[in-house]
Amino acid sequence: MGDIIEDKSLTFYDLNNTEKLYHKKIFGAETVRVQPTTNRLVLLDQYGNLWLSRRPITDVVSNSSSASIAATLGSDLDFMGYLGPGRPLGFGFGISDPNQVYICDSSKGLIGFYLGSNEITVLSNAVSADSSLDPGSHVTFANDLVVTQEEWNHTTTEVIYFTASTDIPVRLSGSTLNDFGQIAGRKYNKTFPSYYNTFETYLRTLTAGDSTGRLLKYNVRTKQTHVLVNNLAFPNGLAMSSDKSYLVVVETNRLRVLRYWISGPKSGSWDVFVDHLPGFPDGITLVSGSKSIDDPEDHGSSDQYVVTLGGPTTRSIKALMWPGVRWALFHLPTWARPKVPTIGAIVKIQARRRGNAWGDRTGEGEGEKGVKGEGEGSEETKGTPMMMSRVMIDGRKGEEGVAGISSVAEALGGKVLIFGHVKEDYVSLVRMTE
Repeated sequence: MGDIIEDKSLTFYDLNNTEKLYHKKIFGAETVRVQPTTNRLVLLDQYGNLWLSRRPITDVVSNSSSASIAATLGSDLDFMGYLGPGRPLGFGFGISDPNQVYICDSSKGLIGFYLGSNEITVLSNAVSADSSLDPGSHVTFANDLVVTQEEWNHTTTEVIYFTASTDIPVRLSGSTLNDFGQIAGRKYNKTFPSYYNTFETYLRTLTAGDSTGRLLKYNVRTKQTHVLVNNLAFPNGLAMSSDKSYLVVVETNRLRVLRYWISGPKSGSWDVFVDHLPGFPDGITLVSGSKSIDDPEDHGSSDQYVVTLGGPTTRSIKALMWPGVRWALFHLPTWARPKVPTIGAIVKIQARRRGNAWGDRTGEGEGEKGVKGEGEGSEETKGTPMMMSRVMIDGRKGEEGVAGISSVAEALGGKVLIFGHVKEDYVSLVRMTE
């Protein structure tokens, strides 16, 4: 990992001005996206329902420069369809057809949903037999994805890169006692139906020191799924550089972001993009505002990313790095366990080149032969220096503030950020600070 340098020139957002949208109308919408053709917000809740905002978010923001965006947008959502049992998390739109929605479902795997016909297709729930890593294994806890196009066999095809966070299955809340000796959820009722509790599964990976997460690739044309990197500690959010030369992958339980090279001389290898983040990272998004660098070998070094931080790294949480501490915590009664605080926080990062070379922490193998991601890799040179903005936190208390930001989407060329919240009963929005 390279040096982390505070860069005050990076644009920032005052999260104390964040507005809640659809408060108490939407539950557990981890990801929010702007539909490319209509500019309407697309939301997936924790129960597997897909919703669209009634008004384009771009029109609402443009026409409410001083008024409340939440009030202008309204509280009504259009119901578009039910995905069936499972827990949808990250999603994106097809490039050739934006009505095709690709979705990571923690129970079903990688699925497709077509807006209009409501047709649901399971695309991938198992690794192909010819994958060099984990052939034939099941895909469990699909989390986030990136949709792109690549050349394959002299044709252009859509490709989906996605993360699978753990091999530990997600359980239905209210159906059993969880590992903390507590009821995982309420009994089914019309107000709070049962749902697949991904956060409970996440806590199990944290206390168990689990590192069964993976980065995968799905080819829409061939319908094949290959594992690119395995042995990751809860891989989470995923984004692609502007020149499509690499992916950045959040590794939540190691407090870092990895970079997996898609093209170029390092294709198929990985390195550490940024380490020792000041909180547990969740989502990551490539955002506008990148600095212009006149360098054909830039390889996305001017790209800026917003990383969401789900909670601070307290001393008690950092102690979970030790197996003995995890074992003791697992056996403590509920009242004696330290609470996991949640915050509403993001940080903006940017990689910059040092001299004429990138820093490198490579894994084993190349391309789809696979890369083992456990540990640090082999450090050949000093890492890429990281430019990082100050951590932006919503300092408001109680119901007034926002917490647990899990994803970021842009609108109006980066003038507005829209946040998903995996555990809350709202999504939210903030304008860029001038």
